[in-house]
Amino acid sequence: MLKRLKSLERGQIFSAGGFNWLVVEHNQHGTLALMEKCLMDAAFDEENSNDWRQSSSRRYLNENFLQALEDNGLGPDDIIETEVDLTADDGLKDYGTSRDKVFLLTSDMYRKNRDVIEPIDVWWWLITPYSTPTAGYARSVRIVCSVGSLSYGIACSGYGGLRPALNLPSSILV
Repeated sequence: MLKRLKSLERGQIFSAGGFNWLVVEHNQHGTLALMEKCLMDAAFDEENSNDWRQSSSRRYLNENFLQALEDNGLGPDDIIETEVDLTADDGLKDYGTSRDKVFLLTSDMYRKNRDVIEPIDVWWWLITPYSTPTAGYARSVRIVCSVGSLSYGIACSGYGGLRPALNLPSSILV
């Protein structure tokens, strides 16, 4: 039986666009959802940059993967474009923000909602750079380890999981 997304509690799993998603939080944009498991293993950026705005992961998620979601039933208006803060873990704001339909969680989003995001069997990328070129770190990106703790990885490492996040209208049926 279909339910309105807003009726699901934080931590519940639902299906949309051919994938299973975890309700992370209901917010001013709608409902923040995180893929239940990793979509695939991939580098954060094949060119080894920790700037999400130019990363190969961003291109893939907002082109190929977004198309797959739409092909599997999520309409173009069902995914809310979201502005994500790209402040580095050390507070540098060199990268500003990014506006995307599909993104990765920030370190702050993860910490805020850690109570409903259980560890999975692999490590996965966050969107937050460890630092920026201003401090001499253009390649390190925050990750979530398989036990749920935070660490960092080198952006060109292809062993990390892409675990997409998106905001959906809370009124949609799932």
